[in-house]
Amino acid sequence: MVVMLMFEVRAGEGGDHSMRFARTLFDAAAVRVRRTGGSFVPRTVDGRTLVADMSPDSDMAALAGTHRIQGLSGPTGKRHTSTVTVAVLEPSTVPVI
Repeated sequence: MVVMLMFEVRAGEGGDHSMRFARTLFDAAAVRVRRTGGSFVPRTVDGRTLVADMSPDSDMAALAGTHRIQGLSGPTGKRHTSTVTVAVLEPSTVPVI
């Protein structure tokens, strides 16, 4: 058994755009953790929630909180806001395969 942190990204308001934002943030976190020599193991992808186990020595805890992105949508140029929530939960014991 190895002690890991649970990293969760959940899409919020913004529909499909929010889900793409969540996936981009999740993938970027995976790249960052792995580049710094850590472990990032995707665990579940359940609709609007992405969960992974990651090394406790990672600096990803700084991402915890709510994030938003704004942009202009379509030919009307209306402002569109999408949000995601990131949680970094306390170490838990998970089996390493």
